[in-house]
Amino acid sequence: MKSEKNPLEMEGLCEKKVKMVVHLHPSRASNVRQGVREILNSLLLRFNEHFEGSVLAHSDTKIQGRTAIILEGLTPYFCVRLTTTLLLFSPKVGIFVEGKVNKVEEDYLGVVVLGLFNAAIGSSDIRNGLVYCEGIDGTRAWMNENDERHCIKIGSSIRFSVKSFQENEEIVDLTGALLGPQTGCVEWLALQSEEKHEAESTQMLLENGVKKSKHKESRSAEVDAEVSEGISEHTPKKKKKRKEKTVTGDHSSVKKRRKSLDVSAL
Repeated sequence: MKSEKNPLEMEGLCEKKVKMVVHLHPSRASNVRQGVREILNSLLLRFNEHFEGSVLAHSDTKIQGRTAIILEGLTPYFCVRLTTTLLLFSPKVGIFVEGKVNKVEEDYLGVVVLGLFNAAIGSSDIRNGLVYCEGIDGTRAWMNENDERHCIKIGSSIRFSVKSFQENEEIVDLTGALLGPQTGCVEWLALQSEEKHEAESTQMLLENGVKKSKHKESRSAEVDAEVSEGISEHTPKKKKKRKEKTVTGDHSSVKKRRKSLDVSAL
């Protein structure tokens, strides 16, 4: 059965099993695994065009074979073939990502994604209804005009869509937007989702109650009809009295005798 996707799920994270060839210095010949681990670690937190994302972690590394090819040259490096599973952050325009707000200004929001990647959201990419405000104590925030529970301040976790991204010296910088209904403070989005679920459940219960009530009324009507029909079947019918015709008078007796006489005459 296919599982439903969570609408608040973080996008852009994926695992990819890859085949690689690494070149190790002869000094690593006595400990190949350590040499492989050092090379894989050098890929971490950097955008890699070949993998189309930034490498966050590696696991399940397996070295293929027990022999290696030694390269010709002044420094005879040797090739090691391996397979490994990489955890990648692959941002794409339009996906939804989450981050923690570290800067609140009137013209933009600063966000850190996964504690590693910087993102900026300009005021023109913040939807109507969210307004910038400052408290008496100097606290800055972007707040919903109609719902004070939706408040974005320093330390808030927010969900935003990726508007664009670029690699700057193998480090990814993001530009985001808070325009769609699926964007905003994560806590507020969770409340909205919960309230929507409760409303749908209540509506479903009401609809089921109406259906049960109609079914009960229909069944009650059927029972009443069956009872009425049963009473009708068991009620004895009155027999109609037949009126017996009696032949009276002399003319009828004379007629009958005449028929008798006619037959005997034949």
